[in-house]
Amino acid sequence: MKAKKMGKKKVIAAVFSMVFAASAVISVSASNLTPNSNEGGVDVSAKIAGEDEPGNVSYIITIPEKLDFGTLVKPENDSTDNFKDVKFDIKATEVKGLPESGWYVRVKVKDQGYKMDDEERFFITQKTVSYPDVSNGKNKFEYSFYTGSGSDLNSITNNRKDENGFNVAFFNATGQTAGCLIRLNQNQLYNYNIKEIAGDYSGCVVFHSSIVNTSSITN
Repeated sequence: MKAKKMGKKKVIAAVFSMVFAASAVISVSASNLTPNSNEGGVDVSAKIAGEDEPGNVSYIITIPEKLDFGTLVKPENDSTDNFKDVKFDIKATEVKGLPESGWYVRVKVKDQGYKMDDEERFFITQKTVSYPDVSNGKNKFEYSFYTGSGSDLNSITNNRKDENGFNVAFFNATGQTAGCLIRLNQNQLYNYNIKEIAGDYSGCVVFHSSIVNTSSITN
């Protein structure tokens, strides 16, 4: 990779995956009835979740296949922010069977390295190193995740969170969308030797969807 003074570039790609609420998998063990043992008892068990969910609900939530910050450039100074933004939508492509009011398909999001109340930020991490004097190749840079647009941006880290991440969208009808934006401040590159951080970077955001009642929604 060629180096330019104060202008070495890196290509960053963020790959995203969708996680849906798991379907139940039921396994059944077997026992035998024989002429010498012609009767047997079988325990029957079930579990009722603490939160009611309506039956016969189906939905398709569409998320981006890939988000790419493109080429990042080391700024000439860090006296002002040098943001690189990527805009995208989360869309309710299909929502069927929800009751008329009170129920939503909720979408949450987190970084693949998310640990609740410990590490809740979003990162891209260096994967390849082009400069032979660099041995660790583990540089990483933080980016932010917002909902909204223009001057009306809300960091999702202000929203309610749990082990599946932060609330990002609620849908109760087909065709609804939630505008989102990820933002990386290129000022993070300013104090680095550009040769030492050149390379390919990637990260992963995990989306999680579930059916919730209004009583579960705070923001």
